Amino acid sequence: MTTQSKTVVIDSGGKNDRAWFSNSLVIEPKVLDGVALQDDLLVSAVWKPPFTGGLFALSSGPAPTLRIIDRISTTGVWRDHDTLLRNIYHNDFMILYLYGADGTACVPNAGCKQVHDVRFQFGQFYVVSTGTNEVVQLDADGKVTYRWKFPGENASWHLNCLDLWNGRYVVSCFGRKGKPSDYQGSWAGHGVVFDLETEEVLWSGLSKPHTPRQDATGRQYICDSDTERLLIRNPDGNISELKFPGAFTRGLAFGKEHIYLGLSAIRHRGVQEISADSIPNARIAVIEQETFRISGYVDLPSAEVYEIVISS
Repeated sequence: MTTQSKTVVIDSGGKNDRAWFSNSLVIEPKVLDGVALQDDLLVSAVWKPPFTGGLFALSSGPAPTLRIIDRISTTGVWRDHDTLLRNIYHNDFMILYLYGADGTACVPNAGCKQVHDVRFQFGQFYVVSTGTNEVVQLDADGKVTYRWKFPGENASWHLNCLDLWNGRYVVSCFGRKGKPSDYQGSWAGHGVVFDLETEEVLWSGLSKPHTPRQDATGRQYICDSDTERLLIRNPDGNISELKFPGAFTRGLAFGKEHIYLGLSAIRHRGVQEISADSIPNARIAVIEQETFRISGYVDLPSAEVYEIVISS
């Protein structure tokens, strides 16, 4: 289906300065005609030199607006009612910000490194400490109350994303190896989703998986990032896929009628190595929940997407 595009209005605090948007990623931020967003979104992006990350707010409606909240590199973002949790990405320690009705709190921890995903549920923080190969539980004051520590060298599993499936926490990881060199230059097929408590493997044969999700119907989703796919498993076990050539799939949210999927453009590469078949900048695919038809895309002023949450 061929459609025309229209510009998304960028509000950067009253300024029209676009210097932060690298010319190497040149596509005017836009959405395709016919995509009237029904949900307000928050989108996080990781800083990968020479490209900036940050936190973006995308409004709902027939003419969505994209507001750049800031340019601080961000991985996990989690929201529940009037509480928002955000992880500021750093290699050497954890910096969480909790925004709530009573104000804002900062929760640091020097023992957690390269934090990817976060939750604040049941009065506890749950943090994926990728750099130390563990998931860490902290109380509301930031004190560690439990650790799920996995064997191997730091970062050898590349634990990344959390979700609740049938009331139990699950985690995605690139593989369960003793050290990164065990992958012998290829991560293909080593990735799994597993039960955090029992370590039972619930989904295997994946390639750099991210963002496990389960919807209200019991369908389970995983971004098989390195194969450019979103995989969908029905309760009967049948698996279908959506393919996004040239994109690293990561970040997934369920709105009123749409699924919002993050598509990243660049993975650990410089500008000179951008291939002709790679998408030129990060974007969000807008997918109909009932039919899985792709309604359109929203372009973003970054190279990567990490997380998408519904904010309305």
